[in-house]
Amino acid sequence: MSPRSAAAVVALAAILAGWGATRSSATADGRGQGFGYLFPALQDRPECFLPYAADGGLDPGVQELLKALAHEIDAPSPADGESSIPAGFTYLGQFIVHDVSFDTTADVTRPIDVPTLENLRTPALDLDSLYGRGPLDQPYLYERVERSDMAGPRLLSGHRLNPADLPRDAAGRMTGRALIGDPRNDDNLIVSQLHLAFIAFHNAVVDRLAPRIADRSALFRAARAEVTRHYQWIVLHEFLPTIADPAVVAAVLAEPCNEFCTRGAYMPVEFSMAAFRFGHSMVRRSYAIGDSKTASFGRMRNEFTFRNPLTPGVPAGWDVDWRRFFWTGPRPGRANVAMKIDTHVTAGLATEISLLRAYAARIPSGQCAASALAVPRLNREQLLAGNGESVLRQRDGLLLERTPLWYYALKEAEVLAGGERLGPLGSRLVVEVLVNLVRAERGSILDPPGWRASAGPRPGEFRMLDLLCIGGRLSPCSQ
Repeated sequence: MSPRSAAAVVALAAILAGWGATRSSATADGRGQGFGYLFPALQDRPECFLPYAADGGLDPGVQELLKALAHEIDAPSPADGESSIPAGFTYLGQFIVHDVSFDTTADVTRPIDVPTLENLRTPALDLDSLYGRGPLDQPYLYERVERSDMAGPRLLSGHRLNPADLPRDAAGRMTGRALIGDPRNDDNLIVSQLHLAFIAFHNAVVDRLAPRIADRSALFRAARAEVTRHYQWIVLHEFLPTIADPAVVAAVLAEPCNEFCTRGAYMPVEFSMAAFRFGHSMVRRSYAIGDSKTASFGRMRNEFTFRNPLTPGVPAGWDVDWRRFFWTGPRPGRANVAMKIDTHVTAGLATEISLLRAYAARIPSGQCAASALAVPRLNREQLLAGNGESVLRQRDGLLLERTPLWYYALKEAEVLAGGERLGPLGSRLVVEVLVNLVRAERGSILDPPGWRASAGPRPGEFRMLDLLCIGGRLSPCSQ
């Protein structure tokens, strides 16, 4: 490891040691440990933040500047805006963030008191977004045991109008809302179908384990543990090396556990409100869903408005052909690649709200975050390259000197990695948080270290294609 990389690891280890001290208490029903700052010491350094007004409120001038920057970000992507990343990783990222973070804060017109924010998800890669609170507490997510009113270990799947859809409340003429652990996984066609794929994988694991585990509760616990560990394997060994610098992933996985593993996990807002929002830039305007079906992103959210209880969910015949979203080797025909990770975002993805929320939450600038992690800063020429230059120069270069962390991470990926992956700071933030959330989870694949995936074609190999294959959501199965 280079001296600079070693310095970055040491700096981050010191920062992560304070995670537990800044978290809020658990919610009344035991879900989540709240939000906090990854860099609490920076809160005392005003040069790391966009200024507030004299009365302590948000500065209207800064708000207008951020709105102007959002307008630049929402500009159409250049002709060469496609990456080589399979588009499924865009929505796997959405599924992951829904598993670790759920912030219902909607007001971005006043300062946000971060330590008081409630996280409706546990800050762990434990699939509570899939399982909810389990079959005893949320039995309506699970199949009933035959000749009984008791919930069994299998998750519900499909409904009367479409067996290849999420389960839905079918009390009325329409199918209604999805019966799933997190309603946000019904946000669009692709993440909805991805959630269904995890349901199918879980049920396949239950069916495989059932002949040797008679007790239903024990069967559910065993199946959930196996599914969760294979999901964690995918996150650490497929997702992260795809979207971040593989060298950073390898370095972080090789490091010993730090004080974060004293079970003081919480959700850093620098991750949830900034760095991990890189996926917004990967969203395409349209997708090839199957052999003869193409849908614009707008259509996937508007025509298939799954969150609306008066719509019928995924229409029959619109199930996703996952061969077009995940693959190994050469890109298949009509396969979907993600857009580059850069400062261009498909319109309609709340760019303005993202920037304003980060301002209200006092998330430090990209420059200060880079210095805190001993990562080289972008220089002025790099920040001014491409779109956004005119806005960055306004107000004596305020955003050029105190660049919003989300925009900084996108610009870094654009100028240093060609949009094919996150840059040094973005990689470090995203990889460190996700790896340490896994380390802090009791019984995870890193607690103790050494667990290896066993459900794939060979020991120690397991990818999204394998999960889809085992769950019967990939045809023909390429395993």
